[in-house]
Amino acid sequence: MAENTPVEGQEPQREHRGRGRSPWLAGVVLIAVGLYLLFSNAAGWQFNNWWAVFILIPAIGALYRAWQAFQGSDGQITSGVTRPAVGGLILLLVALTFLFGLDWGLLGPIILVLLGVGGLLAGLARR
Repeated sequence: MAENTPVEGQEPQREHRGRGRSPWLAGVVLIAVGLYLLFSNAAGWQFNNWWAVFILIPAIGALYRAWQAFQGSDGQITSGVTRPAVGGLILLLVALTFLFGLDWGLLGPIILVLLGVGGLLAGLARR
């Protein structure tokens, strides 16, 4: 029996291509760095809290995982979609608040709303 021949009751193994990362990730990073350098050199615009980009990276990763889970579930909203989506949105808001000096008083209620929407979607996904 060959290794990739499915056994009754088991799913066939899928081939893994690359390291599981899309080539667009490198493109997005290069575009972001290029835009930052363009704005800082042309307009004197700078991030005061540049370190918040390190919060932005896992936020983008979580949103990407949510998108992959959404596509993998044939467009169904499951807990595998809502958890990384809500977590990614919260991290994104925190990063943007640091990067652009937004009001923290506005961030708290938005996070509560996101958590509530995530809870409702998770409840609907269980049905």
